[in-house]
Amino acid sequence: MNKTPLVSVVITTYNNAHLIKNLSLRSVLCQTYKNLEIIVGCDSPNSDIPAYLEKLGKSNIIYREYPTPNLAPQELWPVGGAYSRNCSNDISTGELIAPLDHDDIWGPTYVEDRVKLFLENESTEFIYSKAVIVANNTPSLIFGAPTTQGFTHGNNCIPHLTVMYRSELKKFKYLESGIFPADYALWLKMYENKVNMLFHDRITGIHNGKGNTIEFLEKVYKSYFNQEFKKIEE
Repeated sequence: MNKTPLVSVVITTYNNAHLIKNLSLRSVLCQTYKNLEIIVGCDSPNSDIPAYLEKLGKSNIIYREYPTPNLAPQELWPVGGAYSRNCSNDISTGELIAPLDHDDIWGPTYVEDRVKLFLENESTEFIYSKAVIVANNTPSLIFGAPTTQGFTHGNNCIPHLTVMYRSELKKFKYLESGIFPADYALWLKMYENKVNMLFHDRITGIHNGKGNTIEFLEKVYKSYFNQEFKKIEE
């Protein structure tokens, strides 16, 4: 891997330009690392997102619209967005893949720091870290732990927004149906196939739960990452 590998950022959304604009994509465009391929996959017909992306005029942003999966109500939370993630992964061209949901936020040096870890650990295939979960305008939980504290006890210990892995691993797919969480199932599959995983004991992102304002999330961002959450220039 060269010293500045292309990183494919895969953002999945369901009809939510507001969160794309104010949270996920905003945090990606604030990254100190710039060699990024940004794939925004939307699994519902939506005119606001492509219009907004076109307005930004960024040549490294790819928009794809996928059919809405025919899921039962109980499947929406566990596997909603999985088909879009798989399709976006398939078209990615980066040496590294970094998934991000539309309601998640990365710290400003997340990609730069993660690439450095891959360069320093040549045999490592998959790196993850910690995230803070914010709900009702309150930081409520720090999520993320070594696999020995999670998988061996039947718990998911890998926050989706903290994962980055080598592109060779995109052969492993998210579950597209059922009630078992698609991301947890994917991590377990990789773990069982002896993928070399590294836990970075550091908070690198913010998950936006329910009941938060953008203004409060901006304050949380500043408190954890020691700088303002920059606005996107349109």
